[in-house]
Amino acid sequence: MPAGNGKRNFHKFVIKDSGVGISSEFISKIYEPFTQERSEETAGISGSGLGLSIVKRLVDLMNGSIRAESRLGEGTEFTVYLTFRKAAESAGQHQAEEESNFVLEGGKILLCEDNEMNREIATAILEKSRHVGDPGGERQRRR
Repeated sequence: MPAGNGKRNFHKFVIKDSGVGISSEFISKIYEPFTQERSEETAGISGSGLGLSIVKRLVDLMNGSIRAESRLGEGTEFTVYLTFRKAAESAGQHQAEEESNFVLEGGKILLCEDNEMNREIATAILEKSRHVGDPGGERQRRR
């Protein structure tokens, strides 16, 4: 249950993993775009180095904060703090009704997923729901 003051709700999200961790020397750089720690432990891990910079930007845009704690060989814990204005009861019900009537059948969705298995699963789900999935612009590149 989020904490609040009557008009606002304060939320704390904690995300933990048990991965390779991040060195104390590198932790201050994790939110920089296109930045990844290079070490023996991370040699087989691929990615663009954009994920955490995007998360940081979104958290900042929402007037929140993010904190990371990590130990090499043990994993990383991210804590995100966000504050939201409370909505009126009827506003939430109205929005839920609108969302339940929303249909995007036949729409096009650009799927950006670097893991091939996840991309195949997501594409199958999209196609089953009659959406045209284009994993990473594959159809565009083939033209």
